[in-house]
Amino acid sequence: TQLLVRCQMTISHFKTGKKYKSKSKRYVNKKHLVWVSNLSCILEEFNKGRCADEIQVHHLLKPFYSLRGMSLRSGDKDVVPLCSKHHKDLHMHGNELKYFHEIANNQNLGQEKCQELWEESPHYEET
Repeated sequence: TQLLVRCQMTISHFKTGKKYKSKSKRYVNKKHLVWVSNLSCILEEFNKGRCADEIQVHHLLKPFYSLRGMSLRSGDKDVVPLCSKHHKDLHMHGNELKYFHEIANNQNLGQEKCQELWEESPHYEET
């Protein structure tokens, strides 16, 4: 009965409208995002010719630095620049690791590039 009481307390807690706050806050760095958005697509060298589309910042689905969970996007350290075509294709593909493997023959390309970019960023460790 103790477990039942605890479950009812938890359920009633959410019904009261009180907001749930995560203990692990997502890292945010807008200056780093702007810096990354001015770089070339990380898949450009694997594409025949140049990626001509606009660059979009992709938050990794399998992040290197952050934790991910239900409805929780990875932090701003875990981003890579992708042209709009590759960004759309990646999300339509659904599996980030397989997508990078198919394009670049390296499933860890996104994680490796985000680590390089974060360490090179002029906004490294800013909040």
